[in-house]
Amino acid sequence: MKTIRLMTFVSATLLITACGESNPFGPGLTTPMLNADVAAAAADGVAEDALTMQGLNLGLKVGIHAWLSPSALPPQDCPFDSGTGWHACPEITTPNGLTHNRSYMFSDASGVAMESFDANLTAAIHFIKSLSGSIARETDGGSMTADISYARDMIVSGLQGDEQQRTWNGSGTSDIARTRVSDEHGTRSYELSADIIFDDVVVPHFNNQDKDPWPLSGTITKVFTGTVTGPSGETHQVERTVVITFNGTQFPDATVNGEAFVIDLTNRRAMHRRP
Repeated sequence: MKTIRLMTFVSATLLITACGESNPFGPGLTTPMLNADVAAAAADGVAEDALTMQGLNLGLKVGIHAWLSPSALPPQDCPFDSGTGWHACPEITTPNGLTHNRSYMFSDASGVAMESFDANLTAAIHFIKSLSGSIARETDGGSMTADISYARDMIVSGLQGDEQQRTWNGSGTSDIARTRVSDEHGTRSYELSADIIFDDVVVPHFNNQDKDPWPLSGTITKVFTGTVTGPSGETHQVERTVVITFNGTQFPDATVNGEAFVIDLTNRRAMHRRP
């Protein structure tokens, strides 16, 4: 049986590298600590992506505009441009200060753009979204603040007719700037960028579950690069590959350079998985 230990920008493990090797990051920083920090940074974006995927189910049930607007704001009108085939939505800023830009295109099975969604004819939606702003979170062991910027370019397919599930593919980027992490191990700051790939992320149709249809399968891969400045003031290069594998629950598995974690999609946290 496996147990899960909560890790939200906190590393309770301060192991130095195996086989007697010295710590490559100097005083106050360790590989497990950095992996936990990057996992927690990835969790916020993954949770936002899962919310987008979930929201489509509600939007197609009650109206597509409900999907395109954050829940704190009323639905927005997104006019259709017959010349491009795209619907462009107005920029909106939520009460928590996050700015959203969105556009989308409906298409039939031949890839021809459609002005409106038709449950029998619309085969896919091409969705482009960006989000930016500042976040501040309290964690179990301290606090985290950051400036964030997300961009996503995704296609959801499998919409035509009496579908049982939908599949998301696409790419994206994330920039997490001026990140400041404070906990029992001191203060660390990060400047991180990530390239992101969505690979066959399958989400069930809303009729198949009462609520919260978490992705059933598929992966999101995030390749992070950037810098970390530790408590001693020294700055080091950081490169981490995060792979999130969905399993139909709130808690998909994740790895950071092969180290096992779990993502809590509801609370936007990373948890360290131990045997």
